[in-house]
Amino acid sequence: MIRLLAALFVLWPICVAAADLPALFNVTDVASNDVLNIRETPSASSAIIGSFAPNMAGIEVTGLSENGKWGRVNTGERAGWVSMRFMEAAANGHWADPNTKLSCFGTEPFWSVVLSPTTRSAEYTRPDAAPVTTEITQVLISAPGFPPAAWMMFEKGALDWVQLNQASCNDGMSDREFGISAQLAVSQPMKDPLTLPNYVVNGCCSVIPH
Repeated sequence: MIRLLAALFVLWPICVAAADLPALFNVTDVASNDVLNIRETPSASSAIIGSFAPNMAGIEVTGLSENGKWGRVNTGERAGWVSMRFMEAAANGHWADPNTKLSCFGTEPFWSVVLSPTTRSAEYTRPDAAPVTTEITQVLISAPGFPPAAWMMFEKGALDWVQLNQASCNDGMSDREFGISAQLAVSQPMKDPLTLPNYVVNGCCSVIPH
């Protein structure tokens, strides 16, 4: 299985390009007594809405500006922009890298799952049931020339499969912007008479440091 995962993910090299985001980055070339400003829009004259420390690592960049010079990041409950001149790609930080964790969640109904391809585990939680840890049994990545997507299948239990697509995604509760949309097939029904087994819920995902 580990060899299979490596073969599937080798199709996705890590580089700074819109097609390879979201991914994790580290702040670089910022003086120790300075900060990297997060701006409201991709412009050096835009309002500052936050900042990153000069040694900040594991920052998720979810998209690029049209000229590729600015990266979209989330800060608090909103999205902002940082200069990519001061960002470098983190090792194993691309969203489809087998060493990268993903945190996915939805709001209608509320649910969350942490996907860890390295350990082949998924930690699934929702308000009306006990947390469940299940095994990832298979990982598939779309072939070159097709829209970036990934599929993970689970051992039989609370979950059936998850489909991940590189696409702009919003949680509906904030102004944050995510770079991965998710569909999760749930085997275990919610405690609601209107829901049935094997239904699909929608949400967004973030790349998180492992």
